[in-house]
Amino acid sequence: LYTSILSILFLTCCDKNSGGMDPCDNCHTNIFKCKINGVDWKSDCIPDPLFGCNSISLTFDNNSNDLEIIGSNDKLKNVIKLSSRSIIMNSKSFLKDNSGYSDRNFTGGCNYFEFIKDTSYTYIKVNDLDRSKRILTCVFEMHCLGRCGDLIKVTNGRFSVKY
Repeated sequence: LYTSILSILFLTCCDKNSGGMDPCDNCHTNIFKCKINGVDWKSDCIPDPLFGCNSISLTFDNNSNDLEIIGSNDKLKNVIKLSSRSIIMNSKSFLKDNSGYSDRNFTGGCNYFEFIKDTSYTYIKVNDLDRSKRILTCVFEMHCLGRCGDLIKVTNGRFSVKY
């Protein structure tokens, strides 16, 4: 009985072309993905046997429309953080100063990258906000400059997360 229920849930929330591993875009199972310097990236974590794992953390205020989302990938050892005030539906919003990219693979104090404050390639845009189902879907892009001069381009970003 349990196997049947899990199979039904699993099959209804996965893309048939993904081999059952990637959630489909319209399942609203927390999705956070983008390209980092042209390479596909998605949030992922190494599960703990007792507590599982959660690679996405979202804080969204329904009244002020302030948001903060953090997507991490434990295997690649990097984190993307987006923070914005008063996001507006179908409009590009500015990122706050605490947005950025962090990569533990960089050493010598070069592992944190601050976003470049230029709205032509650094923004977050709300595509869908379903307040009744509490699902927020956004697209984003961000260019970040590292303390040691490295440039990180976060492009084609998308997340669909329950809050």
